[in-house]
Order: sequence, then structure tokens, then C-alpha cells
Amino acid sequence: MSIDGVAQQIGTKVTVDPKVWNPETGRATGRSRNAVEVNRAIDALTDKITTHYERIRTSLGFVTAELVKNAVKGVAQKPVSLLKLFEEHNEEFKRRVGHDRKIEAYQAYNLSYRHLKAYIEKVYEVGDISLRSLDLDFYDGYDLFLRTERGMQQKTVHQHLYNLKKMTKRAVSQGTLRRDPYLKLFPKLPRLKSRHLKAEELEKLMQYRPTKKNMEFVRDMFVFATFTGLCFADLKRLSDEHIQETPDGKMWIVMDRQKSGIEFRVRVMDIPRRIMEKYAPKRKDEHIFNLYCREWMIKLTGQLGNLCGIPNLTFHRARHNFGTHITLSQGVPIESVSRMMGHKRFSTTQIYAKVTDTKVAEDMKLLAAKTSKRKISLYEDDKLRAAIRFPGANRNKSVEPRKTL
Repeated sequence: MSIDGVAQQIGTKVTVDPKVWNPETGRATGRSRNAVEVNRAIDALTDKITTHYERIRTSLGFVTAELVKNAVKGVAQKPVSLLKLFEEHNEEFKRRVGHDRKIEAYQAYNLSYRHLKAYIEKVYEVGDISLRSLDLDFYDGYDLFLRTERGMQQKTVHQHLYNLKKMTKRAVSQGTLRRDPYLKLFPKLPRLKSRHLKAEELEKLMQYRPTKKNMEFVRDMFVFATFTGLCFADLKRLSDEHIQETPDGKMWIVMDRQKSGIEFRVRVMDIPRRIMEKYAPKRKDEHIFNLYCREWMIKLTGQLGNLCGIPNLTFHRARHNFGTHITLSQGVPIESVSRMMGHKRFSTTQIYAKVTDTKVAEDMKLLAAKTSKRKISLYEDDKLRAAIRFPGANRNKSVEPRKTL
């Protein structure tokens, strides 16, 4: 069998006597039992190939020799719709969790699947959409849906669009798409910058007294992350093995970052220590806190921000607070901040640990206080004063500068 110049071999599983085989016609000659058996097998195979060829061409819009061969041999055809393909991807990913994949990544793919499903149901009013119908309008519409209906920021939109592109790339590799419709599209990734809270916003959040227990818990976890720099994934797996106490009674968190595998050490100060003591009676196992799942934490953190008058509050902003307010703005060297945050590159710390306006103002106050103790006079200042005092004086006449010790 050959399609578009690409040949694939499919056997009939019958043997033929070379004496009755005609290579020019590709069939057996004569009325012998062997010739009749061979020709019947060839006819049956030809009918199968034709049937699968037409079915595949109708469903995909194109046909390849490999697709027809797999169909004839009973190999399950790969998904030809977007959500089915995404489900297949997630099932395969799930089986790898605990080996070379993280459960958090699996949860993120499931969340992306749900957003895509909601978009298809709302805009197209169907349960799924064929891969061959994916075009630029679908891509742009999904982008708009994530921004408006889901209220996502650029970085989050980028991740979900990237996951969509992974599905079309997967379809091409499986042969269910002839070309990737989004191959030359690259979701825009915003310039990285520090997203720490303003000092007054952080104080407002710390002073806020929630009426609901779940809000109180989320507030406490946000404050704990602010004073330790732990991201959600590391906070969720924080357990007794990561807590070390020095001979002088100081408590430290020592663990490897889940994202990079880099070890970090951070001192547990008074506020996070009190939060640990507060929730110690509610512990169920060796983990320090019984955190909600990522999706629920995201939702509750956003609600907490609304209650405190802080728009677009995300849990990760607590880590930015640590890099800015808790460490760098208090004079901690950026090299130490990089080590405490478990960064691979120093440039990453420079993004997190952005110097605040308050820190700049404080530094300028110190400089002003130091310089005010010493009188400084410049030659240009004396020359200018002399020109103002004697406007009619000879301009060529030099002015003797006042000597200052």
C-alpha cells in the first residue's frame, strides 16, 4: 500500500505457490484452491483498506499510509478531538507522577483542561471540538476568555495557551494533525518584576481579623510564607524533618526547593514560630500544616485580597514580600537572600528582591543625617553668591573662594 509516495506493508497472512503468482497483476492466476484462497484474502484486505481510508479522510481531512495500516491492524486510533487528546495526555501524565513528574504539575494540567472545556462549552456550545477545526479564531477566543471570563493575568494566560500548544504539537506527532496550526504562535510572557505588596497593604492584611476560619487560615499561611519565603509547593510539604534547632535555641527551616532541587535555609522568626504553635494541635501527621489543595488556596487568597482591599492577591506574592520587605529592605545582603530563597541564578533574586521606595527614602535620610554634621562649601557656590551681591562688578575680577575646613 502506498499513499502520497509513502509505502506501508500489510500482510494477508496466507501463503501462495510461486507457480501461480503473477507479480504484474499482484494476484494469483488460475482456479486452484491456493489461487482462490489468496485472491479472496487480497480482496478482503483491499476492502478493509478502502473502508478505513474513507473513514480517516472524512474524520481528519487527510490520510497517511501509517494511519491506514494501524487501522487495518486494529491499533486504536489516536483521539481526533481536542478534549479527548487532553484527557489522554493527562492520564499518561498521572501514571508518571511519583516517578519523573510532580503531582502539582498534574493538577495544573487538570485545571487547564477544565478551563478549555468551559470555553468550548460556552462559546461553541458543544462537548468537544475536532482537532482539524482548530484555527486562529479559536486561539484568540480562548485568550480573551481566560482574560475576561476567568480574570487571569498575562502570566497565567501564557501558561494555559502554552498547554493548548502542547496538545496540537502532540496531535501532529501522533499523526492526527498534518500541521500544527499554532506552530508560529508564541504566547506573550510579561517582563518579570517583583510583585510584593506595599508596606501598608501588608500591614493591613496582618491586622485583618477574618470572621471565617478558612479565611483566617489562609491569612496565617500567607503571613507565614511572607516571613519564610516558602512557595506554596514547599509550604505544603513542610514537615518535621525540615525543622532544625540550633544549640542556642534558634529554629531553622532546611529543605530542598521542589522546583529546582536547590537547598535553602531560613530562620524561623517569632511570627512564623507563633503560627506553627497555633496550628500544632490541628496537625494530622508529620506535616506542619494541613494545607488546602492549590485551586482552593488560589480562590481563597483572592477572596482574602478583596476583603482587605488588595486587588489581584495571589499566594506567591508572599514570597515576593520575603525577598523585598523581610530581607533586602532590612539590610540583608542580596547574596544571602538568594541562598535563603533557593535560587539557581542571582538574576532571579534581583527580580524578587526589588528595592522598595521606602528603603530608598530611609537610605537618603541616613545620608542627609551624615552630611548635615559637616559643613561643605563649594567654590562655585561662593562665586555665585559674589555675583549676586555685586551685579555691577567687573566680571573679569576673580573672586577669592572662602576656605572651609
